[in-house]
Amino acid sequence: MVQPTVLDVEVRGAPPKPDAAARPAPSAGGYVLTLDVLVDMPARIFVRGRGLDSEWGGRLQVAGTSAAPSITGTIDYRRGWLDFLDRRFNIREGTIRFIGETPPNPRITLEAAATAPSMTGIIRVTGRATDPQLTLTSEPQMPQDEVLSRLLFDRDMASLTPMQGLRIANAVGRLEGGGVDAVGELRNLAGLDTLDFGNEDFGAEGTETTASAGKYVAENVFVAVDQGLSSGTTRARVEVELTPRITLRSEVDDQSRTGVGLEWSMDY
Repeated sequence: MVQPTVLDVEVRGAPPKPDAAARPAPSAGGYVLTLDVLVDMPARIFVRGRGLDSEWGGRLQVAGTSAAPSITGTIDYRRGWLDFLDRRFNIREGTIRFIGETPPNPRITLEAAATAPSMTGIIRVTGRATDPQLTLTSEPQMPQDEVLSRLLFDRDMASLTPMQGLRIANAVGRLEGGGVDAVGELRNLAGLDTLDFGNEDFGAEGTETTASAGKYVAENVFVAVDQGLSSGTTRARVEVELTPRITLRSEVDDQSRTGVGLEWSMDY
């Protein structure tokens, strides 16, 4: 077999070939991006879990870099409630405040109240998101064990039965992570934004246990239906956010009675 001839070729003017050992090693990390993003979310930010079912809205500024983001701004409470100790606490105020820490660890302030015949129980959640602190107080001021007893049974701790004491312990256990959120699972299955079971005032028909379901049907338009479980009384509500501070509310019941209201609010 004839061996091919090997020619010695020299290319004049070509740059010299780099030494493989001298080549820089590829970077192990990815690109680091500089961030300057404004996140405007006026509503429909739902926070749920451990008895909390709420809607929030706000504005955040994201700066820094992708490796070390800095978030500032606030997210404020819009509507919602907190189920605790088998009681419905309506949220009075709530704020989640970001102050630019890396990693982000916002500060939480939440206050909710439930009225019993002899007092009003107040839950406050404060502190960092990674370690929130919950306190239970009352109006008028009482020791915490008395607040628990009166919220559930409207009686003092000394007169509780062993079974009533067990009920308090079980409710506290659910708050700490036990139990099943059956209402939440049903809400997700039905494709709703809110689902609640509580007491509603139907005027001449009185107060009764109701099921309330709500959903956003358009941007800034929230529709809810309250259904009385014993009388079958129905009421529909529509809330239209005209501006971030002004909301138009209207309702109509199954007797064609209607009502319209304008609500103005301001955060300070």
